[in-house]
Amino acid sequence: SDNGFSQGEHRRDSGKRVVYEESIRVPLVMRGPGIPVNQVRTQLVNNLDVVATIVESAHASPGRVIDGKSLLSLSKNASTPWRTALLVEGTDTPLGGTDKAGRFSAIRTSNYVLAHHATTTSSLIENEFYDLSKDPYELENKKSATAYSSMITSLSSNLAVLKNCAGENCFVTTPEPVAPLTVKYPLFGALSQAALYPATSLFSGIKSYFGGSNLMAAQAPSSFYAKPQKSGGENSYWWFKN
Repeated sequence: SDNGFSQGEHRRDSGKRVVYEESIRVPLVMRGPGIPVNQVRTQLVNNLDVVATIVESAHASPGRVIDGKSLLSLSKNASTPWRTALLVEGTDTPLGGTDKAGRFSAIRTSNYVLAHHATTTSSLIENEFYDLSKDPYELENKKSATAYSSMITSLSSNLAVLKNCAGENCFVTTPEPVAPLTVKYPLFGALSQAALYPATSLFSGIKSYFGGSNLMAAQAPSSFYAKPQKSGGENSYWWFKN
């Protein structure tokens, strides 16, 4: 399939080389010798992988370094170690009333996309960052959100590598960054600059503050983490999930 064509999404009435999901999520269907039937894979793949797959299937020797990975092993085994991020690049068509034409480079993981937009002379215009798990239609640009600052820094570093990679260096396998947990509860305010808080530590602190031990539970397993749960009042109760 070709890239998705814009029909009003993100204020664009035309164009298909944009960074948004409507354009970059392209269906891939494979059929051929050794390809299992009725199988679905959810890993991140791109057109460079199609090139590598054709080369392997034809038992050919490439004349250049291939940046993609053959999909044959993944098609036969869903547990095949695979990339955690990929590079997306394209041209920016100016929005109405602007002259901001240029190019974008983006990194896409399972849950996040970070895009750097620049003019044709490489002058940075704008950054975009979306948490696809919470904002699948990419309507809220979180580029300046404090809670995501460390994640954006990490993704920016990986993006810089991908923009100039070749061969194996293009196959990113580092774990996807985890956003800090923002927790809110009465009297304590918000804790937004830490990673996941172990529930036992946070639970003990809450018990100590209120001077009692019978607060929702007597003990939480150390492998659990605390997250806010709205119930009865604004973020006033807790539930635990590993």
